[in-house]
Amino acid sequence: MGSLNLIERYISQEIRAQIEEHYLAPINAQARLDQAIHDPLLYQDPAHYPPFFADHGVVHHRDVAQQILQVLDIAHSLFLPAREPDRVQFMRGYGVLLAYLHDLGMSDFSHFGRATHPICATQRIFEPEFDDILNSLWQENAANQAWRLCRLAEMGHLEQEPRLVLREMLSMTNCHSKSRVPVEILNDPGALRQLMQDQAAVDLCLFYRRQQIEKARQAFAAAQRDQDRAGLDRWSRCLREAEAGLAAVQTKSSAQEVPPARLRRHYDDFRQDSFRWLLATHKEGRALVDDVVDTLRALRCADALRQRGAVLKTSAGYEAFVDRSTANVVYALRLGDDELFLLEIADPVAAGEANLAGSHLDPAGNLRISFHRGAFPDPETTRRAARNAALIINDIQGDAIESFRRPLGPEGLKASGDIEILLEGVDDNLEFAGLVRRELALINPEAAAR
Repeated sequence: MGSLNLIERYISQEIRAQIEEHYLAPINAQARLDQAIHDPLLYQDPAHYPPFFADHGVVHHRDVAQQILQVLDIAHSLFLPAREPDRVQFMRGYGVLLAYLHDLGMSDFSHFGRATHPICATQRIFEPEFDDILNSLWQENAANQAWRLCRLAEMGHLEQEPRLVLREMLSMTNCHSKSRVPVEILNDPGALRQLMQDQAAVDLCLFYRRQQIEKARQAFAAAQRDQDRAGLDRWSRCLREAEAGLAAVQTKSSAQEVPPARLRRHYDDFRQDSFRWLLATHKEGRALVDDVVDTLRALRCADALRQRGAVLKTSAGYEAFVDRSTANVVYALRLGDDELFLLEIADPVAAGEANLAGSHLDPAGNLRISFHRGAFPDPETTRRAARNAALIINDIQGDAIESFRRPLGPEGLKASGDIEILLEGVDDNLEFAGLVRRELALINPEAAAR
């Protein structure tokens, strides 16, 4: 069965097209080179310009939707407790919906947009622009979500209006980000409720400025520790600028109503009434919470196992390769139908990702990773390529494995600590996998020991 046919078992072609056209296609359109060349951010920091190194458009969301179905199939009864078939189908359907919404916030390619995109996606679910999609999902009983929530309400196990609970469940797409939602929060429903309330209501500019201050403080402390005079000057200046920016945003934010209008339209008392279902104590309500949280674990894993490397085409259809002479990443940028530009960038993470041939969970639940190339012209370049590869392995395992870390569950489940990382050999250099493991040990000894 084709991937779209499989996805459309849980979300109709009409709703899928509605999401793609309204939210995702504009991401692809503005990433094209004829648009990007007018963006100052391209020239300020080309190595970290999202249209070059990542796909956040239509194909990416389809890919993650397909990936989450595969992850749930493997994880059920292995990492996740066994469930009745109807609950498994509910999780598969909910997972597809989450996958289709998780990067809505990536329509802004700026540093601000990238830092806040998971929270922005959450907030957009509460906006009026999402009402038509939510109504379609509800009327079609997409993925059987509406039926289950209505049944819980009829049984007296759901204190909130069922359609609003569905909106809240979909807003939890921010949980795909391990930086915005640590796994410790995911494991604690009470803490998860508070975080969801905070991120649904927060002023994004205020959030961003606070993050910038924290980043500057950490970098300043590191410069102090290393006695780096240039670093001290740089980060002291950045800290002052960030604090001034925060003060300006706080002045503006204090004049705004709390909570914002997107939430007042749904709640009389947002803090009291929202996400109450996460605190359920009865069996049926707890089952819903467990199914939602475990699907969020699978979403994080599926996003980590997304298309990368030479298989990837970025949001604008660009391709990425690893250069065999330098181990740098090379982007093939197309302008129209008859112009091709090659851009080489010495960015370690992007280069490691470009060399990635594949990553997936095998039937035993272990993480298998392979690379395209291991032979480079000299030992130093080969070592640098191995370190680049180790960086991307560490990033992937941080979501694909750590998302399944949880308090002790039923006996017989495979713990996240038992998941192995299996590096496949590279034909042109049989020693490359060993070099990668040694570099990974320097970055994350625990991951290397897997």
